[in-house]
Order: sequence, then structure tokens, then C-alpha cells
Amino acid sequence: MQKFGRNSLMITRSDSAVDVVDPRDFRSFCFRGEGRANFVISAKHASSGIRIVWRFAKARKSGLITWKAKSELVNQYMERMVSPFFDSLFLVNPKIIEMRVEDVHQLAKIPSLPANLKLENFDEILALPSDLSFLPMSNIPRNVVRLSALEMLDATRIPKHLISYIGPTITLEKCGSNHYEEMYDFCPLDLYSGNLARMKSALEALLKVPHRNLRLFIDGNLMHSDETPLDPALFTPTLFPSGQGNVDDLLTAKELLDKNRLPVRGLEVLEATDDRALLEKYLLAATMKDCSIMASLRLVPSGTYRVASSADDPQMIKLANGLCFAYSVKIVDLDPKSPKNLVNAFGRFMAGVKLIRLEAVTRPPCIRLCFAYSVKIVDLDPKSPKNLVNAFGRFMAGVKLIRLEAVTRPPCIRQ
Repeated sequence: MQKFGRNSLMITRSDSAVDVVDPRDFRSFCFRGEGRANFVISAKHASSGIRIVWRFAKARKSGLITWKAKSELVNQYMERMVSPFFDSLFLVNPKIIEMRVEDVHQLAKIPSLPANLKLENFDEILALPSDLSFLPMSNIPRNVVRLSALEMLDATRIPKHLISYIGPTITLEKCGSNHYEEMYDFCPLDLYSGNLARMKSALEALLKVPHRNLRLFIDGNLMHSDETPLDPALFTPTLFPSGQGNVDDLLTAKELLDKNRLPVRGLEVLEATDDRALLEKYLLAATMKDCSIMASLRLVPSGTYRVASSADDPQMIKLANGLCFAYSVKIVDLDPKSPKNLVNAFGRFMAGVKLIRLEAVTRPPCIRLCFAYSVKIVDLDPKSPKNLVNAFGRFMAGVKLIRLEAVTRPPCIRQ
């Protein structure tokens, strides 16, 4: 390995265990989405047919792909801090890969294309204008020849021997102030309560008003979201074109009653009580708070139902009316958070608390007063790093914005 400058690396296959990936070995390229930290691009391997995703690190200020990716740090954080919380069944194991800078420049054109557009081969990407790329070649130092990324299986993947699937993707994200009044009917605490009636109510609310917390995909194509809502009258014929089920069947899967499948507790490292450990606990909690759950379902013949005997067997559920679904649940977006992110989150939360204090609550809240303890715990020392202070300022800007809005319905938490 040879180092060139402070952050650039030039690595050859002979002296590195990291795989060098050639995107020409893949086909059916498409854009999966982006967050504040990553661009996610999907492709299917030409030989194996397995669909994977590449997560390319994003520079927050410019919004472009950065050549200073910290893939190894993110991977270690996943292995040591996040994975112990969950059963391996629900995680997608990432691996660090590298690509030629020129190839990443080409792939970075894909986010500029319309949603759901798939490019069958790499040559189609080469034919696109260079100014579409989110990685301008002029931004990369000459001595940087490869960029690292995280590669992992597509989280919605289900074994091919099953028939066509239905794939709802639930993504918990932030909500703008202009959606505040629409937020009440959906409560994340209901969705993860383990109470079937509450969970069904939350899912129905998401279908009605998805805002930024739900996106519904069918065969990889976005069918229902805040940006492109589907007419409620078309839900059942779209999800069950053969008439073998309805939306209510999808929401009442009896396995939703099991609320203990996801968490596997026991990180002894979190038992420390010093100031540094306290901050580390908050940062880990921020990762869990912002993660996404990719839930995919596929209707299967009732005769194929069987209880999985190992993690490799297809997971199935059977409804009281006889309908059977194969399903896949994966937890993604488990990136480490910076202290700045934590202060921002504190500001957003306090904005909601102050808004609630100004309003009269006329219906029962979905949680009790104990939620106030979270407010006290998240309150950070004023001697925190500068980025935390900056984030707090952004949160307070949100508070002022909300105060200017007319809120006509009660909030979902008590004073």
C-alpha cells in the first residue's frame, strides 16, 4: 500500500484484501435513493443474477460523492456496535469494495436520472453526458485512482424460487413543518408496539398519508409515496391484480403480533457511566433512531407454507383466511452519527415539545409522561463540540418556523 497525501490511497490487488469491482460485470443499474450521508446505487450481477447495492459516501456540504470515504470505519462500527443488537436474520452484511475513479464517475450519473429507470448495461451509462455525474473528475486529486464503497445484498431480496412479490419499504425519516398536522394519525410507537390493532392503525395511516415515512415498491418500482401517491381505490387491484387478496389482508398478517423478533439485547460496553460513555450511548441511539426497515412480501400458494427451520429457509406467514406470504425484513441505514447530528435531533425534538406546550391536547396521547425523561437525557452540556452547537441552532430555527404555523389538531404526545 502506498500513501499519497493525507486522505488518498492508491491500493493494488496484490497487497490489499479489498475486492476491486468492475461494474461491467453487472447489469440493470438503478438508483435506490440517497440520504445525508450516502448515495445508494443498485445493480444485478450478470452471472449470478444476485442484486446488490453500493453505498457511496456523500460530502454533506456539496451533496456530491466524496473521494474521502470512511468505509472501513463505518464497517467496523456496524460489526462492533450495531450488529449485537439484532439477530443476523434482520441484517445485511456489508463488505468494503473499491472501484476505479472513472467507473464511479460514470455510476454517479444514475442519481440524475428519473426514478425507477433501469439501465441494462454499463455502456448505456457511458453514453450519458458527463455533467450529470455527482462525482466530477475535476474534484478528484490526480493521485487518487480508486474509491471505496460498501457493497451489500439488496435488502428487499427474496429467493427466486418463489413467485412475484409485494415489497413495501418503510423508511422512518424527518418530516417538514408543513406536514405536522398530517403526522398525528401515524405514530411510530404504534407501529412497533406489538399490539396488532395499534400496528394495523399505524400502517393504515401510512397508506393514507405516507409523507416521508413510507414508500411502496412493486417489483422494484415505486408505486406509492409522498411525491407520487396512489389513489386509495387502486391499492387492492395494484397489490393483488389477480384478486386473491386485499389491502386488509396485507395489514393483518398475524405474525405482526410478535414484538420480540427484532431486538437482541446485551451490549456490556454500554454499562459504563463516564461522560464519554454517555455521549457514545447517545450517538448509538441516534443510529438506531434513523435506521430504516426494508420489509418485502410475496404472495405464495398456500400449499408452499412451512415453518422455517433455519435462517437460510424462506420466512413465511399464514393468515387466518388461508393466504400465505413469504417475507424478508432487513434493517438498513445503520450509519454512525456525528455529534452534530445529535444536537440537531435534540433541537427538532425540543421544537415539538414547545409546540405541544402551546396547544390544548383534546385526545389521549399515545405515550405517557415518562417520555419527558428522554428530553432530559438528550440535553447536552453547553461545552459540547462546535458542530453540536451549530445543530442546536438549526433546531431552534425549526421551532420558530413551527410557531408561525397554525396547528388545528392535537399533537400525539402530552405536555
